[in-house]
Amino acid sequence: MNASDNDWPDDLPVLTEIVADQPTDDLPILTEVISLAADEPVQQGVTAQELQEVLHQLEIHLDTVVAEKLRLHLDQIQAQAVAQTLSELKAGLPVLLQEALNARRKSG
Repeated sequence: MNASDNDWPDDLPVLTEIVADQPTDDLPILTEVISLAADEPVQQGVTAQELQEVLHQLEIHLDTVVAEKLRLHLDQIQAQAVAQTLSELKAGLPVLLQEALNARRKSG
């Protein structure tokens, strides 16, 4: 296998020597590490039940996030609607009062 057959970069450093002031007898050598890793069982794929559980948790999380975002937007829109309604009422109030006074003068 050459370097183009894997996903590793071509410029990986190469270990040429071990430099240590103290002997490293307590550290495993590379072949021991590989041997230990090979002895460990390889975990197969996710079971259907585990996948369903993760999907359910994801759905709950997404529902929570979307609900919170919608609540924030609803609060903002409600505040804008109240402000706009008050602004329109303030702008129209003088006209309404004038009309009410004129109607009262005509009837009185």
